[in-house]
Amino acid sequence: MSFALQIPCVMQHFFPETMANLIKLCANAKYTVSIPENQTCCGLPYFEKGELKAAKSIGEYNLNVFGQDQLISGSPKCQDAYTSKYPKIFNNTVSHNESVALAKNAVSLDTLFAKLTLNNIQSVKGSYYFVPDCKSSGKDTQALMDKFKSCTWVLPKLHATCCGAGTCMPITNKEYAFKMALTLLNEATEAKADFIITQDDICRKHMENVAKAHHIEIKTLNIIDLFAQAL
Repeated sequence: MSFALQIPCVMQHFFPETMANLIKLCANAKYTVSIPENQTCCGLPYFEKGELKAAKSIGEYNLNVFGQDQLISGSPKCQDAYTSKYPKIFNNTVSHNESVALAKNAVSLDTLFAKLTLNNIQSVKGSYYFVPDCKSSGKDTQALMDKFKSCTWVLPKLHATCCGAGTCMPITNKEYAFKMALTLLNEATEAKADFIITQDDICRKHMENVAKAHHIEIKTLNIIDLFAQAL
């Protein structure tokens, strides 16, 4: 199958190794992907700040970029923008049908993961502190962890939690955003985890920023990177 691959901004600029691993996963799943050179931000920061005029403008641009393509996004948060926010913001507009078509054609990372041939999954070992995406259910989180039976998993004490990166908090309320991330970083350190695992590089980068500011040494990975080790 052929797909357009949307590379999230944070992944592209800060985690090129994860971008390369995402492409490897697509190849393993026998997905033929193209990366549109003219792609841009999904508009998530503007949705979160309530700047809907700017978000709508970016959305219209992306509807032209991706058109009727099958779409894979490397970010659950971007995925939610395409599948949930676009149809709402373009409701009763000339772009409504295009936004609904894009939402239907957007394939989740969980769908990609389910199609992988994981020949080396038993060799993936270690202790991982897992920070699920805010929209993930407990069932989804458990299903991901269950695949890696040789790994030790630790979840945040408050399971339905946020790292502090959401709703542009690092900009609008930096102190509060840092405290939220610091709570998770301290838990990961106490658990002696080898890595912090996130499902989204927005969360990952925010936690790295807070760790650096507080001189906490911790390694991070995207769940994409763990699946790449299992191929």
